[in-house]
Amino acid sequence: APVPSDEDEGDQDASSPGASFDMGQVRSGLTDGERRIAASFRRTGAEVEEEQAPLAALQKTVTTGKVLIAARTTLLEHGGQPLEGLCIDVNKELDTLAVGCRNGCLMLLSTGALKIMSVVDLDQRPDAPKGGGGAVTAVQYRPNTSGGTQNVALVAQGESIMQVHTTTGQILSTRCEKGNKINALQLRPGKSGSALATAGNDTVVRVYDEATGQLSSTLDHGDEVETSGHSNAVYALAWGESPQLLVSGGWDRSIKVWDLRIQRSVRSVYGPYICGQALSIRGDRLLTGSWRHKEPLQQWDLGTCKLMTNMPYYQPELEACMLYNAGFGRGTLDGMAYAGGSGKRPSVKLFQATGEAVGTLLLPSPVSAIAQAVATRGAKTRSLFICCTDRVVALEH
Repeated sequence: APVPSDEDEGDQDASSPGASFDMGQVRSGLTDGERRIAASFRRTGAEVEEEQAPLAALQKTVTTGKVLIAARTTLLEHGGQPLEGLCIDVNKELDTLAVGCRNGCLMLLSTGALKIMSVVDLDQRPDAPKGGGGAVTAVQYRPNTSGGTQNVALVAQGESIMQVHTTTGQILSTRCEKGNKINALQLRPGKSGSALATAGNDTVVRVYDEATGQLSSTLDHGDEVETSGHSNAVYALAWGESPQLLVSGGWDRSIKVWDLRIQRSVRSVYGPYICGQALSIRGDRLLTGSWRHKEPLQQWDLGTCKLMTNMPYYQPELEACMLYNAGFGRGTLDGMAYAGGSGKRPSVKLFQATGEAVGTLLLPSPVSAIAQAVATRGAKTRSLFICCTDRVVALEH
C-alpha cells in the first residue's frame, strides 16, 4: 500500500476531472424530484464534531483485548523469489484466496492449508492489455452464477480492469480508464445484475454495469456549496444497503456519500485520512480507518454524517499501527469489526461492533489488506485472511 506524504494533499488542479464543472448549468437541469432528493441530504445549522455515542470510560481503557494467535501462515514467494502482497479476496465457496502482488502476479492459495496452488503472471499473458502491467492494486471475486463462467475475479492493474478466469489464468475481458491508476474496486450484487464501482488517482468514482461493461455513472462533483467531489486520490469504496448509495474515501481527508439517482455527492465526512480499503457500512453506521496514530478508527452515522464513536485505539505516536484496512464483520463475524495496518507495531485488532476491544494479533510485517470468509452463522469458525507485505495469515476467532 502507498505511504502518504504531505505532498499528496493538494487540491484539484485545472487538468483534473471536474475542474471545468459548471454547477449553474447542472442546477438548472435538475428536475423537481432531483432537487427534493438533494435537499433531503443538506446539513442545517452548526454541527459540532463531537461523539454522539461515546464509550464508557472503562471501555476506552481496554484497547488491546486478549492476545490472538494466527492459525496458519504462508510466505508469499514464487520461483524462490519473494512477492509483495497488496490486496486479497476469498471466493464465495470459501476455498480459494486470490492475492494481488506488486510485480503484476495474481497468486491463488487454498483457504484450508494456505497452500499456494498457482501463480498467474498477468504481465506475461498473451491476452494482457497493451500498455498495461505493474502492481495489482485490487481484486474481488465475482459471484458464480448458473450458466455463467465460474471462478472469475475482477482485477485492477494500472488503468485496466480485467476479468480473470482464476482456474486457467485467462483474461476474459478488459476495460481501460485511460490516465487513471485504479486503487479500489467494489462489486454490488443485485437481483437484476451487478454494479461495479471503481476509484483511483484521478479522483473520479465510476460505476459500471458489470454484465455489459457499460459506464453508468461518473461521480466527480456535488452541489459545490455544501458538497463536492474528491480533490485527491481515492482508495476505498463501500456500498450502502440502498442500491443507490455509494461511499468513497481517500487522501483528501474526506468521505463522500454519493446518491446515484442524481449522480453527485450529497453528504461529506471530514477528517478521516483513508489510504486503503478502510470503509465499511453496517445498517446506518459507517466505519472509517485512518492512516494516523490518534483516533484512527471511528464510527459515523451514515444519515447525518455525525461522529458517533471513537473506537478504543489508544497508541503512542512512535509505536502506532497506521490503518490501511477496516471493516464490519459479516456472516459468522456479524456484530464485530476489524482493523489492521502498518507502522512500528503492525497488527490486526478485533472489536465488538458496539466498540469494545476483543483482541489483538501482532504481526511481523505491515498489513496491506484483509478479507473475511463470509460463512453462515452455523459455521464452526470465523475467519479473517490477512495479506501482509510478505505473507498471508489466517486468523480464526
